[in-house]
Amino acid sequence: NDRNQVFEFAFNGRDEYPFHPEGMDVVDSGGAHFFIVANHARKDQHAIEVFRIERTTLTFLTRYRHQFFEYPVDIAALGSEEFYVLNRRSASGLENVAMSSLFLGSGSLVYVNGNQFFRVLGSLKEPSALSLSPDQSRIWINLEGSSSTRVYQRGSGPELEPVARLSLPSAPGRGAFLDSSRYLVTGIPSKWDLSRHESNASNLSSSQVFRLGTSDGSIAIAYQDQGQEISGAYGIAVRGNQIFLGPRFDSFVLACSYP
Repeated sequence: NDRNQVFEFAFNGRDEYPFHPEGMDVVDSGGAHFFIVANHARKDQHAIEVFRIERTTLTFLTRYRHQFFEYPVDIAALGSEEFYVLNRRSASGLENVAMSSLFLGSGSLVYVNGNQFFRVLGSLKEPSALSLSPDQSRIWINLEGSSSTRVYQRGSGPELEPVARLSLPSAPGRGAFLDSSRYLVTGIPSKWDLSRHESNASNLSSSQVFRLGTSDGSIAIAYQDQGQEISGAYGIAVRGNQIFLGPRFDSFVLACSYP
């Protein structure tokens, strides 16, 4: 009965700490549902916050803060106390300029397990999204700055081994697994198109979703629209055979069926 309904969640037990959610994940553990958020707050206040989901209430449990959380944009959770955090860039302006001059990025990936923090990847060029494979064996990272997706095999603890790098027709936004064999990625239109649409909603921006084969690295178009249905699709979520697309600037979600 809740299909495609929109619910407003209320906080329980959370203080007045700045809250600017950028990336989020939901994980089940011990029969409970947990909501974990990359809180892109003001400089030096970035944090990861953990909530327990109780119907339409988010009960605050804890807040992680660490120097490694420099510019968090996404999160992938293994459990309520174990997760990966993706930084789009370094907190150091000097480092950003230096890496850019070398045609590299200053983004990074951080692994958290309880009170242990590890920086496991660096020099990522404008990473935009992070996803765990359905069996949690691999990490998929979308890189807007190099129009590609990187795949890593998870080891024990923080260890990661590179598996593949897939070049995409356009810069990738968010991603989601349709199933174990298909990974969906939104394609970001040009910054010029997005800027025009942001300033004037009648200036439509195209939307596209790519389907990546997890076993052979194949790439195909899963969805494409010139902006009439959705302009500048960026966010994506999957539930069963339904895909939910969120535009960059408009306040609605487009639900699509996918075979």
